[in-house]
Amino acid sequence: MWMLPGRRSKAWLIWFIVYGVVLTLLLWLNRYIVLGEDFEARHAFAFAAMALIIAIAANGLGWLGARHIWLYTTIGTVAGWLLMLFYSTRDMTGWEDLSSLLGFFVGVIGGVVIGIVVEGVVWLIKARR
Repeated sequence: MWMLPGRRSKAWLIWFIVYGVVLTLLLWLNRYIVLGEDFEARHAFAFAAMALIIAIAANGLGWLGARHIWLYTTIGTVAGWLLMLFYSTRDMTGWEDLSSLLGFFVGVIGGVVIGIVVEGVVWLIKARR
């Protein structure tokens, strides 16, 4: 994790902005290109808000020094997005959008949980020394 900024570094703001914008674009790609839905500002805003909330949580924890949580949340987010793409391309008679969104949430939440566990284990190992 040598490439991540240090604890309480101002560089985390740049990471947050890039993370939020990239995640927003990926969510829009799935909704409007893969699923072929018509553009609706309400849904576009909802996906952007969801991406920014995830970006604030992940990068805020990274800023606080929980870099393992950031890493595993990011891995979970990527895995969730890939699940989203997988479910979006299946013929589920109209349920593709809901199942893909649930797959995305499973990936994100799984990444957060794994990150918390790893961060806790690392903290315990450091505390025992």
